Amino acid sequence: MAKVLFKFGTRADYNALTTKQSNALYFLTDTGELYRGEVPFGQSKVYSGTRLANELDNVAILRILDSTIPVVGDIVVIQNANNSSDAFVYS
Repeated sequence: MAKVLFKFGTRADYNALTTKQSNALYFLTDTGELYRGEVPFGQSKVYSGTRLANELDNVAILRILDSTIPVVGDIVVIQNANNSSDAFVYS
């Protein structure tokens, strides 16, 4: 069995790496993501909330996220007053 390296830093630190080691786990401290080399681990998070009267999408999303940093694959669902929903996927 091979040894596994554990590294941690921010998303910017991870993105700046020119080579990501396939035998290393990278924990991104600012987003909570975990990667094995370039392969992401974990499950997308779903955030949901109700749109306030006349609220724009970007304003509703920021309010619903409540300072959380979304990561690739996360979903924000906004419930509208007419019982329709809008969904946004981060990519």
